Amino acid sequence: TGSGASCTSGGKTFYETCLVKETCVERNVAGGFVGTGGHSDMYIGPYCTTQTGKVLNLYAWCDSPVVGVLGKCAGKKFCPGNQGHQNNGSTEPCRCANGLFFDACDDTCNYDGLSANGGYCSVQATSSVNAHYYVKDKCTASNGIVLKYFASCTGRDCLGNRGPCVGKVACDSSTIAVDPCTCGGVTWGSSCVVKCPYEQTAADCKAGQTFTQRCKDNAGTWFGECK
Repeated sequence: TGSGASCTSGGKTFYETCLVKETCVERNVAGGFVGTGGHSDMYIGPYCTTQTGKVLNLYAWCDSPVVGVLGKCAGKKFCPGNQGHQNNGSTEPCRCANGLFFDACDDTCNYDGLSANGGYCSVQATSSVNAHYYVKDKCTASNGIVLKYFASCTGRDCLGNRGPCVGKVACDSSTIAVDPCTCGGVTWGSSCVVKCPYEQTAADCKAGQTFTQRCKDNAGTWFGECK
């Protein structure tokens, strides 16, 4: 998609900048997330490659399944103050992403999420959770930690409210968000576009020149350099 001032020459329209929709973006998925920098014991495998060649990986939350793959501690619970126990009498909890997960929590104020009113709220102790927004306080644990309900910016929460960025995708700092929405420390857009500063196509190359592809627009046309 062309952007900025344009000029027409030889039956073609040239723009200051070409914007390219990026389909491989960092985002939360059911049971995990797509991105980089997750803990090694949350890693599932490579997921997609951006137009700039960056590989994004798929990670599973420690206690959840993602695309049919179980997280390392799926089915177990993260307990406030690590106050929990194993049903088989073992004293060794499941360890994942520097956290401990148990079969059951000993504190009545726990990290169990809430499914209600057609939506879901996860529980965290932090004031801000990436890609999620605060819904309400849940309870205060015996160690004084206040646990809070959070919901996905692009989903429905446990009160039945739609997230502020429903229908949008996360855009990183190297892209521009179309119809932007900010929530949970993330900028979302109806689509993400990357700047493509190249204007030449293969048809522009003269005899003896080689065309190097750099990026393509939404219509599938490659832009690059003739050398």
